Amino acid sequence: MRDSLRYIAAALALGGIGYAGSEAMFWSFPPQGITPLDWLATIVAYALAGACALSAVIWAGLAGWRAVFLGGAVLGFVVEGVIVSTMYDAFPFQLVWTPLAWHAAITGLAVLGVQQRMLGASVGRQALAMLALGLGAGFFASYWPMERAELPPPGQIFLYQAASGAAAVAGFWALGRIGRLPRPPSLVLAVVPVLAVALWVIQGIADPRPQRLALPVMLGLTLWAMRRLRGGKAPAFVAAPLARQALFLVAPLTLAIIAAFAVRGTAGFAANIIGALLSGAVGLGLWLWLMWRALRPPVAPGPVSPPAP
Repeated sequence: MRDSLRYIAAALALGGIGYAGSEAMFWSFPPQGITPLDWLATIVAYALAGACALSAVIWAGLAGWRAVFLGGAVLGFVVEGVIVSTMYDAFPFQLVWTPLAWHAAITGLAVLGVQQRMLGASVGRQALAMLALGLGAGFFASYWPMERAELPPPGQIFLYQAASGAAAVAGFWALGRIGRLPRPPSLVLAVVPVLAVALWVIQGIADPRPQRLALPVMLGLTLWAMRRLRGGKAPAFVAAPLARQALFLVAPLTLAIIAAFAVRGTAGFAANIIGALLSGAVGLGLWLWLMWRALRPPVAPGPVSPPAP
C-alpha cells in the first residue's frame, strides 16, 4: 500500500511539472478563458500521462538521463496521441513535434533533468541554468502575437506563470521526498496504461484515421528501447529543501517578464519555426540514437581474473 501511495504521489508531482514545462512554457500566455478548474484538470491529465511514463520507467528498470528523456517521450505520446489527437495532424512532422521535441527534450531533459542535476550544484549555477531556460522560453513566446489577436495583461501573465511554476516546485519537492522510485504491485502499475490503451481504441473507432497506428509503433519502439537499455540503480529523485527547489521559479518568472513587457504589444516573430527545428533535431536525434544503442547486443561481462598469489 505504501509503495502504491508513493507511486500515485509521484504521478501527481509529474502532473505539476509536466504542466509547467509542456503547457505554461509552451503557450507562454494563459489560454483564453482558462479557469482554475481548467488549470487543475489539465494538471490531472498530465498526472495520468505521467503515471504512464512512471510505469514504463519502473517496468523497464531504466535510470539516469535516458529514463528522463524516454519517460518524457512516453508522456508526450500519451498526451499528444491519446489525451488530444494533435500527434496525427501534419503527419509525420507532429510525430516529433511535440512529443519528442518538447515533452521529451524540453520538459523531460531541460526542466526535470536540469533541475535534478542543478540541485547538486551551487545556488548560482542553478539560478543561471533556470535563467537560461526562462530566456529560451521567452524567445519562443515571441511567436504567439502572430497567433493571438489579443494577449492578456501583464498581471494575468505573471499570475499564470507563477502559479504554474509553483505547481512544478511542489512537484519537485514531492519527488525529492519520495526519493527512490517505488515499484508498486503490478496491478497498480498497469491501471493507467490500460485505461490509456482503451481510450486510444475508442478514439480509433470514432475516428479511424490510419495515422493513429503511428502511436503504437512509436510508443512500442520507445518501450522496447527502454527495456533493452535498462540497468544500473533504480531511479531516484534528488531531495533538497523547498527553498532550493523554489529556484526553479526563476525560469517561469523570466518568461513572464519577457512575455509581458518585451513580447506583448509587438507583431510577433516566427520563433516557433526556429524552436521546432532546433528542439525537433535534438529530440529526434536523441531518440534515434537510443534506438540504435538498443539494437546493439548487451556487453557481456569480462572474465574474472584469478586472485594474485
